[in-house]
Amino acid sequence: MIEGNLSEEAMLRKKAEDILKKKSSETSAVISEADYLKLFHELEVHQIELEMQNQEIRLARAQGNDYLKLYEEIYDLAAIGHISVLKEGEISKINLYGANMLGKTRLHLIGSRLGFFVSDETKPILNLFLDKVFTGKNKEWCEVSLLVNKKKPMKVLISGTVSRNGNECLATIVNTTELAIAREELILANNELVNQNKETQNRTQELTRANEDLMNVKNALHETNQYLENLLEYANAPIIVLNRQFCIIRFNHAFELLTGWTETEIAGQSVEILFPPEVVTQYMSFIRKAESNDRLEMVEVEILRRDKSIRTVLWNYATIFEKDGHTPIASIAQGQDITDRKQAEDALRESKQSLDIAMAMAKMAWWKMDMATGAITFDKRKTEMLG
Repeated sequence: MIEGNLSEEAMLRKKAEDILKKKSSETSAVISEADYLKLFHELEVHQIELEMQNQEIRLARAQGNDYLKLYEEIYDLAAIGHISVLKEGEISKINLYGANMLGKTRLHLIGSRLGFFVSDETKPILNLFLDKVFTGKNKEWCEVSLLVNKKKPMKVLISGTVSRNGNECLATIVNTTELAIAREELILANNELVNQNKETQNRTQELTRANEDLMNVKNALHETNQYLENLLEYANAPIIVLNRQFCIIRFNHAFELLTGWTETEIAGQSVEILFPPEVVTQYMSFIRKAESNDRLEMVEVEILRRDKSIRTVLWNYATIFEKDGHTPIASIAQGQDITDRKQAEDALRESKQSLDIAMAMAKMAWWKMDMATGAITFDKRKTEMLG
């Protein structure tokens, strides 16, 4: 490159000297020695300027060559494929990465048709892409599948634009196989997520309905509990509830009246506190027997009141079990105060006994007459008296 520049300079210098000699012979008669010296000085200065400009040109050309070499290295060693395609679809230039993607050397690829390496299914897409590039001015892109050495199709993204002279499509080729796989996986994952979201929505709706049903059940249960609480609290019969350890956990108002204890005072204490000491063992055996699924109906028990007085109660005791029907969770007893009736029966019994004794002592007899039929009935003594 430098030798060529020197020969050009020599040729220019020779032409300049010839012109100078011609002008010198024509004007030698009129040019003075001072003008000659001045002109010679100007020529020397101009020569130096030309030499400096020439040096800059040489440096610029050398730098340009370096940039050109660097560009070629960047072009060849780029991590994506660079390719130039003619209007007919022939490859005019391709870098090393692009050649590797097509599975051929650059020597064998130059002049080959790019469509030869594209699958039949995506060739129409490539042809449409090239038509748009050469007929328009915008950057175009397309996705096609490359068939290389009978391997699995390689998904690639080709983007390009027409060159300044309008003869070539300057394009890049990017391998998007993994991206396509990831995109398909993403689509599948998204579809699965959509399905899961639908299932979640359905489940949420089911849970909402179940929650509404549960709230309805809770409300109904609350109403039932409130009803049972009121029924238990305001029942005329004394009612008591015991836990598994036979401690008092409920005690209604009627039982408070019966025993003289309030529920607050007696809650949590053993039921033994309600029995006279001499019968505690007997009554507790009854209760334990009832817990084994045997009902003790109409058992008379003596209740020890707070004031130490004793009331007789007809006790009906039962066990409450879990849903399995075997595991006891509590016991409930309902009583009926029969103290007054017992006292009346005892008084009547004592009166009858006294009357029998008095009649035996007086040897008295009795008789009775049925007012409807007029029939008269005598006791044994009266019958003996009348014969």
